[in-house]
Amino acid sequence: LKQLIKSGFLAKPYYEKVDTKIIGEIEYECSTADEEFFKRFNDLSEKLKNQIARSSVRNSMILKRYLDNKERYGKTLIFAVNQMHAETLCEEFKKAGISCDYAVSSRPESQTIIKQYKDSKSQDKKLQVLINVQMMTEGSDVPDIKTVFLTRETNSDSLLMQMIGRGL
Repeated sequence: LKQLIKSGFLAKPYYEKVDTKIIGEIEYECSTADEEFFKRFNDLSEKLKNQIARSSVRNSMILKRYLDNKERYGKTLIFAVNQMHAETLCEEFKKAGISCDYAVSSRPESQTIIKQYKDSKSQDKKLQVLINVQMMTEGSDVPDIKTVFLTRETNSDSLLMQMIGRGL
């Protein structure tokens, strides 16, 4: 990775961590079953993912971050927690006047939307933001992506690198 960045084949990444100031233990209801699920699968339960997806405070922060930096961020790919999160974020972005869509495995038109996103050049303003749930982690090359938002947690180094790699 370092060599590919050094040679100019991949872009140099700039990381921006955003502190939401959300305290999970207060904001979300985590049961013993949720804790057991995490211990067993090293992932959040669907119940917790849905709570995160519905967090208007968190979703507003994601949207505000994009809007405050829209020109600098350019064509943006967002990795959402789950389908509900992708749909909810997409609605919020559209309400704010952003050309946006979402792609999830259960949505029949997702491949068409991904193709439209790939074909939209940054200056087109056709589709500036694509929100997805793991559909763009592998085998997707969109050279004009400028920014990647990781709005979901992962404990997998390879998945993290794949998500970051979409922007490199």
